This record gives sequence, structure tokens and C-alpha cells, in this order.
Amino acid sequence: MTVSVSNLLVEANIGLYAHEKGWLQRLNLAVTVKILPPRRDQIDQTIDYNAVVAIANDVAATHTNLIETFAVKVAQRCLELDRLVEAEVAVEKPAALRTGVAATRVVSRS
Repeated sequence: MTVSVSNLLVEANIGLYAHEKGWLQRLNLAVTVKILPPRRDQIDQTIDYNAVVAIANDVAATHTNLIETFAVKVAQRCLELDRLVEAEVAVEKPAALRTGVAATRVVSRS
């Protein structure tokens, strides 16, 4: 079973180059997690979407050079949540290119 949070916008402390450091850049995330099937109709049987948002914002607060590393950090943190067996994180960095969007996707398993 999968649960997704998409179009998650975060202001991240991210960038490798000197001109990227010292200001926040917008990232657009899509996080899809595989969870164990719920045994009953209760929130503790799934993932709280707000936990995913909190993880993304927490990772965004600490400087990361690459969107690839950012995606791995978010995926690994998601796997620390109960009931998750896999986390897929896609990250888009719209300001990286003048005529396109830089993006990456990572899949991590517990």
C-alpha cells in the first residue's frame, strides 16, 4: 500500500555554488511511501502526512549541497517512522536552471 504527499514546497538551505549559499531556495517534493496494510481504521495504522512535511522542513533547515543528498536524507528520515517499508522522494529545484527544472528521485528501503 502506498501513501503520497505531493507538491510539497519547502524553502531549503541548499546549493553547492557560492552564489547559492546564504539564501533559501524553493524545492518541490513528492514523497511516496510504502506502508504495511492497516489492520484497523485508525491513524496509528498509517502515516501522518504532517510527519512527512515536518521531516522535509527539518532537512531543509540544514545546509545540503545537492538535491540528490537532500532526497536521500528525506527518504532515510521517513524510514524511521513506524510502518514504513519504502520511501521514494522526488525533488525539483526550479531555480537551478534558467530554462528548465533540475530534478532527482531516490528510493530507499528499510
